[in-house]
Amino acid sequence: MTIKQRLARGTGLLAGGVLLTAAVLKSGGSEPPTFGSVAAVTVGVTLGGLLVLRPGDRRLRAAAAGLFAVFLAMNVAAAADGKSRCGCFGDLDATPQATATLDAVVLLLLAAGLFVRTAPRVRPPAFAGWAAAAAAIVCVSFTTAKAADIGTSAIGVSPAVVDVGERMDGETVPYPITLTNRTDTPARLLSAYPGCSCGLAEQLPLDIPAYGSVTVNLRVPVRGTPGRFARRLELYFDHPAHTRGSLELRGQLRPRQVVATLD
Repeated sequence: MTIKQRLARGTGLLAGGVLLTAAVLKSGGSEPPTFGSVAAVTVGVTLGGLLVLRPGDRRLRAAAAGLFAVFLAMNVAAAADGKSRCGCFGDLDATPQATATLDAVVLLLLAAGLFVRTAPRVRPPAFAGWAAAAAAIVCVSFTTAKAADIGTSAIGVSPAVVDVGERMDGETVPYPITLTNRTDTPARLLSAYPGCSCGLAEQLPLDIPAYGSVTVNLRVPVRGTPGRFARRLELYFDHPAHTRGSLELRGQLRPRQVVATLD
């Protein structure tokens, strides 16, 4: 086997490892699953597992190249929209810019490897295929079970997406959100960890009665580069069945107006 053929196989293993890692982290993340995230986990485990088992297969590497091209376009769009997290790796705090760079590198390596014909190798044993299928079923089943629990989580956050509209750089925007405790156990809001400079007007910790709701006034000082922005605010609770929630802040930032005065 030539060096080029070994590199082509290594590229297939790299792409498979990235897809499997992303699928596992995404399935175990705290974000509520959607149809898109379940589909992403399914494709990631299936294609990633096949690439690890058969890294020299040009058809699999071509399919992976197409998939990473889609990921690259999505992350570039997310970065242009001002998002601070891509969500591609679950709770891992990866920015769209960093993930787009990773996608571009893997895509270029896969594209270069497509021009290399690899020598045939011994087919993996049958149990390896069954192991890959079992891993895919476990990840997808776990993610689907989480998806079925959407709407029945212990503490609901409403609205899940806060659009503050068009604001001037440095302006503080008040926005109310409602926290609903759907259980017979009292809960407490302990803290908020912003991905931007924002916070809560109320003193923390804040009690949320059993089967009750409280309204929290969110204060959003919008600062940064003019244009669209999207940030995630993490909420942490003291409750046996629900310790973390989140909401997304969106809006349009205008540059601060400077008024000139004559002495």
